[in-house]
Amino acid sequence: MSRGRSRARRSRFPSLVVVGAAALLASACGPPVTNSTQVDFTCVFDPQSPVVSEQIGIVTVTAPETALAGVDVPVSVQLEMPGLSPASITVYDLVITSTYEITGPVASPGTVQFDQGPADYPVGTTVPFETFDHIIDTTGPGTVTIAFVDVDYRFTFSSGGDQVVADCTVESSPVVVAEIEMVS
Repeated sequence: MSRGRSRARRSRFPSLVVVGAAALLASACGPPVTNSTQVDFTCVFDPQSPVVSEQIGIVTVTAPETALAGVDVPVSVQLEMPGLSPASITVYDLVITSTYEITGPVASPGTVQFDQGPADYPVGTTVPFETFDHIIDTTGPGTVTIAFVDVDYRFTFSSGGDQVVADCTVESSPVVVAEIEMVS
């Protein structure tokens, strides 16, 4: 008889299990904190082009400052490039690729890339810079570091036209934007 009650409880209240798991995950991580830093980078447009552009970006990472070792930690990242918005010329198929390095006690240390676009931006329009969510699979105590390491972008001047590539070099790369202390 107790077996029947147990089944009834599980089927009657499945949302409690989900809510309980979410609460447990939330309690395993401290409150999210937003860190922003300015980065400087130089972009060269295609190897054969003499055009070089000095630019700045604002890198924002939202992550907890502390979390229990071994839990999945949610983070979000965003790169804003004020020099691209509002669009000073019409561009087509704009894709911005930002690269972050995640190190420390994590299951897969290394780089993570995020691609925004492709999208068209007529002259004068605002480029909405996307926020990307990522889960870091932590493995033990220590400090997880999230650093900004690279940005590149590409676009065309006409729909279906030749692609222009801006290969950018970030000054002082890697630029540490956030650290998460993993505690036992």
